[in-house]
Amino acid sequence: MTTFMRKCTALICTLGGVFFIVTSQGWAMTVIRRIGFERALGSQSVRHVGDGQVLLTNPIGMFLWSIPFLAVGLVLIAVSVQLWRHEKTSNKV
Repeated sequence: MTTFMRKCTALICTLGGVFFIVTSQGWAMTVIRRIGFERALGSQSVRHVGDGQVLLTNPIGMFLWSIPFLAVGLVLIAVSVQLWRHEKTSNKV
C-alpha cells in the first residue's frame, strides 16, 4: 500500500471512529426503537405518558445498547493508529 493510500485510509478510519463514538447513543436509540422499548429495556423500565411519549428509566440498559457502536468506533480508531504507526516505521531505512 502506498503512503498516500495508507494516510487516506487512516484518515477515513479516524473520522469513522469518531463518528461512531459521537453518535453511538443515537444508533442505540434507533435499535431500541426498532426492537421495542419494553423488549429492549424491560417493561418495568418503560413509563408511558400522554400523547404517546415514553419515559425510559434504565440508563444502564441504554448504555449497554450503545456499547457495540462504541466498540466499532474504538476499533476504527485503533486501526487508524496502527496505520499511522506503520507509515512512520516503514519510512525508516
